[in-house]
Formats: sequence, C-alpha cells, structure tokens
Amino acid sequence: MPDIRPFRALRYDPASIADLALVVAPPYDVIDAAEEARLLERHPANVVKGGRADYAVHNTMGHELGHLFGMTRVNSVAGIPDHPLFYEKRGGSGSHCAFAAVFTADPAAPALNPATAGERDAQGKGAGQWDNGRCIIFGYSVDMKREWCKHCALEFILSDLSEFR
Repeated sequence: MPDIRPFRALRYDPASIADLALVVAPPYDVIDAAEEARLLERHPANVVKGGRADYAVHNTMGHELGHLFGMTRVNSVAGIPDHPLFYEKRGGSGSHCAFAAVFTADPAAPALNPATAGERDAQGKGAGQWDNGRCIIFGYSVDMKREWCKHCALEFILSDLSEFR
C-alpha cells in the first residue's frame, strides 16, 4: 500500500503579502485576458504574473519539478522498470527523457560512453544531440510540450514523496 503524504508547498511571505486573497487566482486555463488584468490590478505579485498562457513558464516549472522528483531515474530500483529513454549530457544538464526525440550522432564531438555515470544513455547512444523530444522532461523547451510521457508519468506514480521537503 503506498504511503501518500502531502509535501510542503511554496508560500507567499506573510510579511510581504498581508492578504492572500489579493494574490490567489483560478486555474490559468480558465482565465481570459480581462480577468488576468483584473487580478494583476488587485496585486502585482498575483500568481498569474507569469501569464495565463505563458507556456514557457509552465513548461520550465514542470520540467524542473520533474528533476526534483527524479522523473528520469538513471539507476535501477528493485521492482520498478528502468526508464527506457533517459539520457545524460547530450544537450542539457542532468538526466532527461528522449521520448519521440531524434538523435543525430556527432563524430567530431568528444566521445561519450553510454554506460558511464554522467554520460549514460538508455538507448546506447554515444556523442551527439537529441532534438525535438515531446516529453516535458526533454532537455530543452519545445512549444506546447506540457505533459510527461508515459515513462516519466510512471516514474512519478511510483515515486516515494514521503521524503520530499
């Protein structure tokens, strides 16, 4: 049975924001331009400040949370399938997901060993670059890429968030 517990949320500083009603908003996908303007008039630090349709901000947040939760796990864990599409160092920092991405080998680049820590690649690729991945945990932003692939989603579902602080 999974042990599910809440984790500590990001919060406004009560010394800076006396009335939280001034900075909360409905979900961004139901806010039109007029509502966004009204919310920002209420307080300049309103949560919509990033923009109701600023997908780059949402992609970055989802991507970095994926790193925090270990969505592209590079080490095997007993009883959990390995992530079949992770890669390290081929465009990006840390491990990323190559779901629906295209790999271009680069013979002029320094050699990479797909079995060496920091250079690993689940598909065995050497030196080169992954491009146009569709998972939000891909190494760089692609327009409208707002969801995890089935492999990264499984990593989240199987994650133990009890130690998350």
